[in-house]
Amino acid sequence: MLAGDSIIAVDGKSVLDLPLMEVINELKGKKGTQLNITVRREAEPDFQLSLTRP
Repeated sequence: MLAGDSIIAVDGKSVLDLPLMEVINELKGKKGTQLNITVRREAEPDFQLSLTRP
C-alpha cells in the first residue's frame, strides 16, 4: 500500500459507500484468517492483495 491508495473492496464486497468504521470492522477478524482486499491506485488498474490477519 502506498499513500493515496484506497481500499475499495474486502473479500469481494464493495466498501466504497461505507463509513470508515464499517470498513475497519470488515477488515477485523479472527487471528490467522485470510482476507482479500481490492486496492485502487491512481493511474493503475485496481488490484487485489491477500492478507493474513495478525
